[in-house]
Amino acid sequence: YYVQMAQSWLVAELAVYEPDFVYTWFQQNDLKYNINGKAIQKICDSFRISDQWKEEFKKLRRILKARK
Repeated sequence: YYVQMAQSWLVAELAVYEPDFVYTWFQQNDLKYNINGKAIQKICDSFRISDQWKEEFKKLRRILKARK
């Protein structure tokens, strides 16, 4: 659990500085859905990421969940 949380936190922190790269990476990674979902949740909770990117990541979460 703690390792997955750390991975999610790392991805969310990377999204602060390179959201377009992280968005593209999400589309092709093969991590477990719960890591991806938690990372997107942390991205959406962040005050340092624009609302536009948050909406894009929320849409991506639905796609990743369907792919699960």
